[in-house]
Amino acid sequence: MFDPPHLLKCTVSLFRKHNVFLRVTIGAEEHKMEARFLDIVKAYEIDQSSPLVFRALHKLKSSHLAPVMQFSMKVNIAAQVMSHTVAEFTYSTLLSRVMFCESELEQRATATATATFVKQIDDLFDSFNGSKISPPSGKSLKCCVTESSAHLTYWKTAFNTVKGWEFKRITKIGNLRMSKPPSQIGWLTSLNAIRQIWIHLSSQGVSSLRPRYLNQNALENCFAAVRGGCGCADILHQILKTQILNGLTKHGTVGKNCEDDNELLTNLTQFLTVQDPQQCRLVESLRKRSLTETRLPKDTAEDILNAVQQGATANLSVAYVSGFIAKKLSQFLKCSIYREELLSSSDSPHNLFISCKEWSDTEEHLQYPSEELVVSVGLAVTVLERTLDFLGTSPRISKVVTSQILEDVSFTWISCRDHREVVINNIVRAV
Repeated sequence: MFDPPHLLKCTVSLFRKHNVFLRVTIGAEEHKMEARFLDIVKAYEIDQSSPLVFRALHKLKSSHLAPVMQFSMKVNIAAQVMSHTVAEFTYSTLLSRVMFCESELEQRATATATATFVKQIDDLFDSFNGSKISPPSGKSLKCCVTESSAHLTYWKTAFNTVKGWEFKRITKIGNLRMSKPPSQIGWLTSLNAIRQIWIHLSSQGVSSLRPRYLNQNALENCFAAVRGGCGCADILHQILKTQILNGLTKHGTVGKNCEDDNELLTNLTQFLTVQDPQQCRLVESLRKRSLTETRLPKDTAEDILNAVQQGATANLSVAYVSGFIAKKLSQFLKCSIYREELLSSSDSPHNLFISCKEWSDTEEHLQYPSEELVVSVGLAVTVLERTLDFLGTSPRISKVVTSQILEDVSFTWISCRDHREVVINNIVRAV
């Protein structure tokens, strides 16, 4: 099943660019007619030119018809364009104007097709957007799915309706072509999927289903919670566990379900607390083992030094970050040792990327770090990555990483006693 809000935005975006052919029932006969987004634009212009204070399409603005930037990603913009009000106003207004001009029969036909297509989209999205037991007035499909609701009957009819859409587009060589875009296939797949979901749930004794929650909002909120907890993709599962536990133990959580969490939290007692001395010793041994595993192999420093001296591509970004650290240190370090030990020539192999970033060919505006500084920063970053792999969910991860860097990274190349501690602390803090 696909995300209905995303399908709605894609369908509206296509309709702005391409006309749609669909089957329209007029009286007892069915006709294949062409719907145009231009009819909606004309209806909006007619409503805007009205001398009356009250407007029929009061929710529509120019940004609805030609959205740019963030407006093109808003679901409410697409839903307001493809609404029941727009469908009825498009048909009635253009029809009434055509009644005074017999030469615009084609416009009358497209207005009918456009109004029908907009109404089909409105009903289709309503059937996926219900969340309340009782539907609002005039919106029989915008409610929970139950045995007595009209959803199952509608979805069977809607499948054939959506299947009959044909989007007219112009190919690169100028030919006209009727096509079924991916969003149309997505609607068909989702219609089949939600029918099967409801049939399965009803067979298991479920009396109602809120279709509004069958979208990717939950997934997006999950990634937002992970990003807010740390934002590191390398330790996704550890952070996800932490966020879940924090949510379970937090009192007064907004929007939680009606089930009692006490039993669930009871099952996590051993995971959350340490009660007996034997378990304390086990946890302490695991912690020491993790700290041991995070320590760098002896040849790591030598490998990084060789890579820096050779100007390896993987270390060019480390050198750029090191130059940024050197620039920050230059704001309060004025001694001569600063330039001797923290900076080097732009001709050094590891400074190739920084020299390419210069915006002047005659003057150097960027800071070029020394080989020793780049090696230290590279080692510190390596320690950080290894520590996060093993202790990513530790409540004192910052202190653990700091102590590991100070233990594994050698700063003996800093000879200035007055500024040695300041330089080391700034490097560690920057990493």
